Amino acid sequence: MTQPDSIFTSDVTTVISDSVAIEETIPQTPIQVLRLLPKDTASVELPQYYREGNFVGDTLYYQEVESGNYGIPGTPLAHMAVHDSLISSILFGCLLFFCFVFSHFWDFIAQQTKAIFNSRKEQFKSTSNELQLMLSLLTTSSIVCSILYYLYVMAFVSETHILSSDYLLLAVFFGVIVAYHALHFLLYHIVNITFFDKRTNGKFLTSNLFLSGMVGILLLPGIFLLAHYGFTALSMVIYAGFVLFLVKILSFYKSYNIFFKRNVFFLQIILYFCALEIIPLVMLIGGLSAIVDILKVN
Repeated sequence: MTQPDSIFTSDVTTVISDSVAIEETIPQTPIQVLRLLPKDTASVELPQYYREGNFVGDTLYYQEVESGNYGIPGTPLAHMAVHDSLISSILFGCLLFFCFVFSHFWDFIAQQTKAIFNSRKEQFKSTSNELQLMLSLLTTSSIVCSILYYLYVMAFVSETHILSSDYLLLAVFFGVIVAYHALHFLLYHIVNITFFDKRTNGKFLTSNLFLSGMVGILLLPGIFLLAHYGFTALSMVIYAGFVLFLVKILSFYKSYNIFFKRNVFFLQIILYFCALEIIPLVMLIGGLSAIVDILKVN
């Protein structure tokens, strides 16, 4: 019984090895078929999906033919602040900060608001804490303005830029707006200290710093309406223009009360206001537009 079993086992082994050899010689892909042709055969151009890839020798390699797209391509959704977690978090952080300021410094805000319409020569001396508060308001206002311009660019200009992240574009806007405020106040200080006394100059700079910080408080409700309650982008542009117009009118009125109330030369007031308010604002908007044109993908 031992001899027949050994003979049967060797036969089976021979059959299995022959079948494996036959399977190995059978061409599996078109490139293997072409390799078996004689050398004098005319060259054949293979399509892209028949060419040999990096995984031909792998047991998991499978030749696939890429087919066309199925269905009709849809229109991509526009950028929306409600779907942007970072933008929404920053906006809610600004809202919490403004609520904290109103709850703890309401008397100071009311005093500064009355001082805008007060034509008397008395001066409200601001403490270091109040100056830090107004600088914090100005910084938060710059954040809100940069978010607003970022949403405007995404809605009306372009959603694709050469930067690795759209948030870098937001950071660029914030840096430009902060630089604008710094140069703006420096220009005011140089001009006013040249033509007016130090007391009136300090009074006006404090009032102007407060007004610049209030811009973000006035714009924030509109941005929330735009992001969460269906406020149209065009309506937001009109609202932002109204806020800037209101702040500039109040700044003009304050400068008139402090510097030019006894001066009958109205042309001098207009030149002063245009040189220190309108022209810097136009340069800011033009600079931001130029940056967007440079960074956007045409």
